[in-house]
Amino acid sequence: MNLGEFLRKKRLEKGLSLREVARQTNISHVHIGAIERGESATTFDKTYKLLNLYGTTYEELKKETGFCLIQNSFSDPTLNPNVLDLVQELNKLTSEEINEVANVLKKVLSLYILSHGPKTKVVGL
Repeated sequence: MNLGEFLRKKRLEKGLSLREVARQTNISHVHIGAIERGESATTFDKTYKLLNLYGTTYEELKKETGFCLIQNSFSDPTLNPNVLDLVQELNKLTSEEINEVANVLKKVLSLYILSHGPKTKVVGL
């Protein structure tokens, strides 16, 4: 089973239409359909929104599909090897642990930016 098939299965188990999912997640119903058919990629953020709406977990996604959101989000071979090492470690964590690590990293990055002046910019903070 691939990511799209998994998401479609979970949506149908909840009895939700594409338009209802779109309304609740603010993701286009056309895009959701394309993800389900394997015609479009998705982001970490959008996938988590869908998993939460469907009442399922990242762990279940990994178990049923072998899909790793973090690994797929960082597939660029030109990435710093240290980032790739971190990604491998993150893939071992649960959803809750990933959220905790993300919150800590946001705080650390904010402090780094404060100490290094306004020239440093971190996207998403």
